[in-house]
Amino acid sequence: MSGSLPPLGQSLLGDRDIAPRWPRALRLHIQGSMRCTVVFSIACTLAAVACSDTWPAEPEAAGQDTPQLAEHLDALATTWTAEHVGPASGFVASVRFAPGSGSQLWISGDDASGLYQSVDGGQTIIALPKAPLDWSAYAIATRGARLVAPNYFGRGVAISDDLGRTWRVVTAGLPQGAGEARKIYDATITGAGHILVATGSGLYRSTTGQSFSRVTAGLSTATAVTRLLPIATGYLAGSANGRLYSSADGATWIELSTADGSPICDLAVGAQGIYVASYSGLVVRLPTAGAPQVIANPLTDARFATSLWTKISVAPRGAVDRIYLGTVGFATNRAAAKLLVSDDGGATFVARGAGLGGASIFSIAIDPFDVNHAVVGTVGDGMYWTRNGGVSWTATRGDLRATSALGFAQDPADPEHWLMVSSEGLPGTPSLFERRATGWTRQGSLLADSIALTFAGGLMLAAPMEPGAPVRVATSAAGPWVDVPSRAGRALRWVSTSRGLYAVGAVLERLVGSNFAVALAAPMSDATELPSPGGATIVACGLGMVASASGSFADATALPAPPRPWLTCRFDAAGRLLATGGGELWMAPSLAAARTAAGWSRVVTPLDGAELVSVLPHGARWWLGGGFVDVGARAGATSGLYYTEDRGATWIAAHAAMTPSRTVWQLHPGRDEHEVFAALWGGGLWRLRDR
Repeated sequence: MSGSLPPLGQSLLGDRDIAPRWPRALRLHIQGSMRCTVVFSIACTLAAVACSDTWPAEPEAAGQDTPQLAEHLDALATTWTAEHVGPASGFVASVRFAPGSGSQLWISGDDASGLYQSVDGGQTIIALPKAPLDWSAYAIATRGARLVAPNYFGRGVAISDDLGRTWRVVTAGLPQGAGEARKIYDATITGAGHILVATGSGLYRSTTGQSFSRVTAGLSTATAVTRLLPIATGYLAGSANGRLYSSADGATWIELSTADGSPICDLAVGAQGIYVASYSGLVVRLPTAGAPQVIANPLTDARFATSLWTKISVAPRGAVDRIYLGTVGFATNRAAAKLLVSDDGGATFVARGAGLGGASIFSIAIDPFDVNHAVVGTVGDGMYWTRNGGVSWTATRGDLRATSALGFAQDPADPEHWLMVSSEGLPGTPSLFERRATGWTRQGSLLADSIALTFAGGLMLAAPMEPGAPVRVATSAAGPWVDVPSRAGRALRWVSTSRGLYAVGAVLERLVGSNFAVALAAPMSDATELPSPGGATIVACGLGMVASASGSFADATALPAPPRPWLTCRFDAAGRLLATGGGELWMAPSLAAARTAAGWSRVVTPLDGAELVSVLPHGARWWLGGGFVDVGARAGATSGLYYTEDRGATWIAAHAAMTPSRTVWQLHPGRDEHEVFAALWGGGLWRLRDR
């Protein structure tokens, strides 16, 4: 068989201007007949998907959602149960041994993944049930019975005075400016019991545990303060402009540096001196006497190259230091070890990643009594522990709910076969998980972040998160994945309709033959089809809202919906058009009503004002999920999951069991109206059922 591919036949959708031929660039980079067979099979299947006039629509409720039906449903209201069904994995931003303990660890996930503890040295993990919801701390400080966990995204400092049994969140005096300015990078508790927090706006201190004030004495040259380190004589602070400072009490500081340098991301102290790590991968040791010593240089040793930051943890072995050094990888070196260990004070490093599977390292803690016992938190791959100095690592057990379930798809041919992408938005950390009856398996074949996943005609499709990237197509989650040119970069979702399959993102694209054709050259966030018998009109929404009777959008007409950045738009089974944007839910009782400004009305919800609000009409119910994103979160931002059976007159909370996060990113319909999936931003994947 030759390397070129035969024509796939004319699309039944009638787009004759687009030749239904698989482009040359789509061939798999494998040899011989396998290449031709796999590519030809995928191409033919894609063409069949695009041409099919029996595309499976989303499940619809039987009959019309009339007031009488709503009253009937109220009388028979079901009890929904929520279960975390995602992989026990995720982004572990902070790990910390309690002072004087080799068994007690305090742990935090990233984004809104919550606070955890381990009482057996990292072998198992359990959530702290009373900790604040939707929390993430890049540092946890502890002294006596006090725990301090500052929210990395600036939503306050969580303080417990009884080892995590009860908590309060302090915001008074903390920076509340733009996102980067209010980030909190680190924290420590002084010998006097004062709390120091390093923020994007400088150093802040609390002497009472009730409010904070900015510390300026001796810190005038610092931009963001990124790291704090207790030492024998007091404290060190490092800044984003590479400055280093010391203090005896945390109130007044003395600068140790004389000029700006590489941004400091970590500090450590050992028998041989103080270690300063930069975001670039450079690590310098400052000995008690003599000139600074470079112990890690990514320009001369590629093992130290990092795509985000460098993490170090140091413990003395007599007069020589044991150094654990972790990096965040790149997509091209997903399998390479990111954990390096030195037993000779940094003179040499060896890779010790057995059992880590190439995971990127974000946090490290060493047992204060045993330098061979260490725990690492990874970017998307969970937590691991070692008791042999990193020669081998074992995954921590427990229901860690720290994945950002940005992409999800349920196989219509097998409702217990799922795909999920836990994306961290970093170049070396895409994580595709596949679930079957035996549980979850990480598939390392998809080396790209993909928010939108779908099953289509025997194929799996992954739309890109990064602008300009291709759609990836495969017949198996194990790969290989074939690149299909697309302009829908940062695609949020796939939408299947009787008009074909649409990729919704930087542009709105429709699958025509074996290729994607641009339907709307404007950013879109969702699309929906008017249910029959009203016709197959497609409505797309983004910065505006448009309708197309043909599905090609050559006949697109604007809908006068209230001016909002729309996140979701969906028809319910009765033809009502629902849309969420700006933290609000709006409704038009019909497509005809949606064509007039007066036809739109706002529906009051418990999630008014949340940054992200998604609506999912499913069966006779409207589901509503809400949350916030990282630094965009405002003080008091709302999250949660609700449904209504009476078109918004009353809302029922469905998130009581959802901990430690309720930050809903997207909602997905299940196999029928009795099943719904909630994908959380940092809180994993949840399934809700009423049976």
